Amino acid sequence: MCSRNWRIAMMVPWLAFVAMLLDIWRAYDSLPAVIASHFNAAGVANGFAPKQPVFTTIIGVAFGLLCLFTFILSRFPQISGLGWLVMVAEFWGIGILFGITHGTLRVNLGEAKTLDFPLGIWSLIMGGALLIGEVGRIRVARKRAREYGELIAEETHASPVMGMIFLVIAIGLFAASLLLDLHGPSQTVPVIIGVVM
Repeated sequence: MCSRNWRIAMMVPWLAFVAMLLDIWRAYDSLPAVIASHFNAAGVANGFAPKQPVFTTIIGVAFGLLCLFTFILSRFPQISGLGWLVMVAEFWGIGILFGITHGTLRVNLGEAKTLDFPLGIWSLIMGGALLIGEVGRIRVARKRAREYGELIAEETHASPVMGMIFLVIAIGLFAASLLLDLHGPSQTVPVIIGVVM
């Protein structure tokens, strides 16, 4: 049985899906028959397609991902480490689809010249959410273990120097993605490497 908060968290991406549908519906009649549907790393349109198949595909992919993630997450009775990872992956994926769809609409309506979705910043936010959630989960597990007198396994690293080196590298990669004039996927790569470290 899923907790109430877990079920609420599972429904948040569905709200983003509804917002995406409303965004498409609002702009659909104002769009030309053929729209920019593919963008290079700088966010400049370099591929065009009829609007109906583009949005049918985006809506189908988003709906399929939401159904899959909702099914998987409904199998976790509580916020577990793997459950939290899947939840953040769902928020990240649906957030990217929503942001790219909104950016595509803006480009095709003439409100923007390039696709300006901050992929690196979004990845940084989701990486931070993953880290904060995992630290919180571990704290709750330790507190429960102390209350009930249970023993929990802990891994102790013998090299704080290596830990500091990895921390400095990760912070440097995050800072590089924010400070350098990077756009699109080139901004995301340092963030993903920093989160993995």
